[in-house]
Amino acid sequence: MTLRELADKLAVQTSGPLGGVISEITHDSRECTPGCVFAAIKGARSDGHDFIEQAIQRGAVAVMSERPCPPGFAHTWLQVEDVRLALALASAEIFDHPSRRMSLVGITGTNGKTTTAHLVDSIFKASGAPSAMIGTITYRIGDEERPADRTTPEAPDIQRFLQRACVHGVEYAVMEVSSHALELKRVHGCQFSVAVFTNLTPEHLDYHGTMEAYFAAKRKLFDGSIGSPPKAAVINLDDPRAGDLVEVALTQSSKILTYGFSADADVRAQSFASTLDGLRFVADTPVGEFPITSPLV
Repeated sequence: MTLRELADKLAVQTSGPLGGVISEITHDSRECTPGCVFAAIKGARSDGHDFIEQAIQRGAVAVMSERPCPPGFAHTWLQVEDVRLALALASAEIFDHPSRRMSLVGITGTNGKTTTAHLVDSIFKASGAPSAMIGTITYRIGDEERPADRTTPEAPDIQRFLQRACVHGVEYAVMEVSSHALELKRVHGCQFSVAVFTNLTPEHLDYHGTMEAYFAAKRKLFDGSIGSPPKAAVINLDDPRAGDLVEVALTQSSKILTYGFSADADVRAQSFASTLDGLRFVADTPVGEFPITSPLV
């Protein structure tokens, strides 16, 4: 992809030559390589604009910023309205929208994301289909696994990971999607086949401020804010916020599957028992009842 092609896709204001070929994108000047676009982001503790010269020295062919091009800047400048959004959308473009070439499951909620992600991942593995996972504990493609450094990576890292997964023939992937990632637009440009909501309890209020703002961040996985809405929404009907999400999913024409202990849930847990040996219950589903045993406690 050339700078001109990227600029046309993002509808940005440009300054400087646009013929350069893009091979990478990052917001960390230390990760810049020849052919890279550097997104200058002003953060809470540092300002990416202070590292533009370092990025250029490392081979960056363009700088992406919300600020106008400074006078006398001798390289390509891409001015955008929202640099985090542009970083995410540009990453998806540069890596050719890998999430569109697989079935991607996104899981959000205060509690249970990691457990649910691993359960979904185990189902993918048991099916024999090539799969991948992005989660709090690990990032995995096939049999290749490495420790995770955060729940949901930055946008370029997500798109690069999913592109590698495509190269390895991955058909299914599951991702833990944190409220921070949704608020900071890390997953914008991802196409989720399924979005899962576990629950909402007081947490991260130092960042979000209120429960309403916290829930608004979670809702973005379902309401089309990050791109196309999910094809299916799986919602914990026992959570007080479930009704809001069901309404959102209806407006987005997502297929809805609810679960929980509620008699109105599509998938309902009955005869539930929890012991030191694990869990036992009967899953009442639209296609019949199934006894479930699990070593989870």
